[in-house]
Amino acid sequence: MKFEKIRFFYSSDVSPAKQFACNNSKAVELLEALKVKGIETEAIDVAGKSEDDTFMDYHRAGNGPAASVRPVFGTKGALAPDFGRTAPALLCYKNKEDNYPEEVFPRMDKSTSKIIDVEQALNTLLNVSEYSETDKDTFET
Repeated sequence: MKFEKIRFFYSSDVSPAKQFACNNSKAVELLEALKVKGIETEAIDVAGKSEDDTFMDYHRAGNGPAASVRPVFGTKGALAPDFGRTAPALLCYKNKEDNYPEEVFPRMDKSTSKIIDVEQALNTLLNVSEYSETDKDTFET
């Protein structure tokens, strides 16, 4: 699947939790490389923002994607206070004007039972030129 817009939520003053490890600086660099490929990208530093400021994006991350690509955000994983802080989040939108993302990372890969982290997803997006709707193995670890 090809994405037209990608938004990355991170915090410059909170380190990611071990289970959601992410080199935020590297992720921002990878976003810039995607921008060169013509994908609209945005890096949002949530440092100093309240949970209320990020709640709608958290809600979209947990409710937008199909259950088959359900992210770690929600009742059994990273909760609203973690969004973009201890759990950096990558929201991938099929169309620029979409309100809800098609895929969110980090997320569990149901075929391997491993988490696909933000950097893995960004590297995959950089290395795959086209994505098809039927290509469900694009993000396998």
